[in-house]
Amino acid sequence: MMRKKAERMEQTAVSGNLDNMAMKGLEEAERGLTIEKNQWPADIDEAGNRYVEFVIGGAEKTLLVQQISFVLEGKICYRIAYARGKDFYPRTDMGERQQATDSTDKVVLPVNETLNPGERLHIRLFPWSTKADKDLYFKIKEGTFTGVEIE
Repeated sequence: MMRKKAERMEQTAVSGNLDNMAMKGLEEAERGLTIEKNQWPADIDEAGNRYVEFVIGGAEKTLLVQQISFVLEGKICYRIAYARGKDFYPRTDMGERQQATDSTDKVVLPVNETLNPGERLHIRLFPWSTKADKDLYFKIKEGTFTGVEIE
């Protein structure tokens, strides 16, 4: 995590990488991430048992997470949400893409959530495809968060 001292009120700007990725219902392949067994069903919405998760937090100081960003490659639909607990309830939806495109997108989403010392924020991306597919892969790259530590 990078720190830069701000001039006012004992606040320190912080940024970090979203690099502690966990998955459920997905697997990593040479070409990227795909559904287990690479058999995407035609869905109209997310499947709660299929996601990529990143965790922010566990810091010794209060942390205001202001935003997350990442580059998404692949022709998938998705919804992204966050929650404080491991059970992912209650959750807050931050953004979605309901129509898959062939483009590579830089996704920037506001969070504005305060974490007390030791608390964690779980961020999940729920991917789906609107058509059945046996050759669908996606990549999440350059994942970062920005925020402010408060003393």
